[in-house]
Amino acid sequence: MKYIKFTLGSCGLFLFSSHVSAIEIETDTWTFSVNGNVNGFYSHIQCDDSNNVVNGNPLLCSGDDASAVTNGYLPAALDIGVAREISGYNISAHIIYEGGTVSNEAFNNGSSQEAFRAYMNVGNDKIGSVKIGKDFGLFGNDSVFNDMSVIGVGAHAVAKNPLNTSLGAVGYGYIFADRLSMINYTLPIPGDFTATVGVFQPLDLLSLGAQNSTTGDSGSKAPGYHGKLKYAFDGGFVSTSLLTQNVKNQSVDDNALGWDVAAKITLLENLSVFGSYTSSEGVGNTGLFFDAYDAQGEVRKSSGYFLQSLYDFGGTRLGVNYGVTDIKRTASDPVENVNKNSKVTVGLYHDLFEGFIVSTEASRYQSENFAGSEIENTGLSVGAVYFF
Repeated sequence: MKYIKFTLGSCGLFLFSSHVSAIEIETDTWTFSVNGNVNGFYSHIQCDDSNNVVNGNPLLCSGDDASAVTNGYLPAALDIGVAREISGYNISAHIIYEGGTVSNEAFNNGSSQEAFRAYMNVGNDKIGSVKIGKDFGLFGNDSVFNDMSVIGVGAHAVAKNPLNTSLGAVGYGYIFADRLSMINYTLPIPGDFTATVGVFQPLDLLSLGAQNSTTGDSGSKAPGYHGKLKYAFDGGFVSTSLLTQNVKNQSVDDNALGWDVAAKITLLENLSVFGSYTSSEGVGNTGLFFDAYDAQGEVRKSSGYFLQSLYDFGGTRLGVNYGVTDIKRTASDPVENVNKNSKVTVGLYHDLFEGFIVSTEASRYQSENFAGSEIENTGLSVGAVYFF
């Protein structure tokens, strides 16, 4: 006998305690779910008014100040899922459209790139589980998911011609995990540990504008590999993750490597503290494999740390985070290339009602080149996000 039952499930977002209702439709064999979010922010950015040049910075603005009406760090999205149990296995699949809300020209000609995720999971408690499809990678994802600006803005990128999302603290302490085509295996480890390993489609080399950079095909000689180990406890966790990929083209023959450690702890019930450290050799410093090698094939190395404190007053949260990324100069890099990015953000987030969060932030972010010259931006944003 078949039947349909509507239920309301609780869906929390990352480090925030606010819960929203996801619609689930249950039959005798399948569970269908629909959830997502819509968000929008008004931002005013005080652009750099010096004549300094920092090539490869995280897309700061220069010249006249800018205003933007955009998505925040989180793209507007719709997640459609199905799940069932069959022959002792749990199987689920999700298709997530992350279209965003940004448009810079009439008739949508200036629409930013839209993003998609689509993946399935299959497994059980005895054999573990396998994920197949496109989803956020393992390397550095705890920094992304715990950045308080996931319901705010953080640092803007190309403020005068906005992208699908802002940057949060990407490039200012950690590297964006990004959406990867992957096959992952999560081990059936009992207790509070989780361990996942997997392969992913190698990414090509790109550039944010650092001079003397290698771009183009990475070779795809072998898949990329990534993994993550996490220990969770009441009020927090400790994790470490790793990503490696072979890069071989006319200029480069190398095995790129990135790793991080992250930890979160809740103090006095209302105060949470998060921190992470990231190291990269040939993986980039903002997005994966952006400006990762110079034109002579020499690897660019970088490191970063990200610190955050968030206090919950009960429906209202006040937070501050600070991040720094340092990039080492290769023998051939010009002094105008970026040497250091840093950012501080103060944010206030209020639950107006279930699922609806009002957010306001102030951020100051800067980039410095190897000659010591720097450019600075200051951003103020106010907006809201609604989870359904």
